[in-house]
Amino acid sequence: MTNIREMDLSTLQTVAGKFSFPGRNGNMLFPERVELPQLSMVGGKVEVRNSYRMKELLFPVLVSAEGITLEQTGPLEKVDLGQLREVVESLTLQWTHRVKEYNFSQLQSAGGIRVYNIEDLEKINFQQLSQIGAQGLTVEFCNKLNDLDLSVLTSVQ
Repeated sequence: MTNIREMDLSTLQTVAGKFSFPGRNGNMLFPERVELPQLSMVGGKVEVRNSYRMKELLFPVLVSAEGITLEQTGPLEKVDLGQLREVVESLTLQWTHRVKEYNFSQLQSAGGIRVYNIEDLEKINFQQLSQIGAQGLTVEFCNKLNDLDLSVLTSVQ
């Protein structure tokens, strides 16, 4: 199956392991909107790569994940991770060029954060982020970024 136009995951609440959309070389077309309205915890990593056609990725109640990677997401414009509180390992956002704003207003801790080469990115809200682990914080090649709220950050290992 390489052309998924609709996907209903409306009752999924927990994923014990990895949750992945591993599109490769343009051979996987996902729906324009992927919404997981009840998913609150992912024990492994959330990975979305090469997601051609996807414009919205909505995890409105996700609180915790081992890691999150959004990479080479083509037309993706909207990401909702507004309730995310903890990323145990790394939060990686790279080559998600059409996303103008990332709202991580509830995120309190992450093992590391990497934001790399996002053409349209203007704002990242980390207003509750107080701790970053040993993987550190890297923000590179985001030339339109003009608003980065790290106002309560107290510790980077």
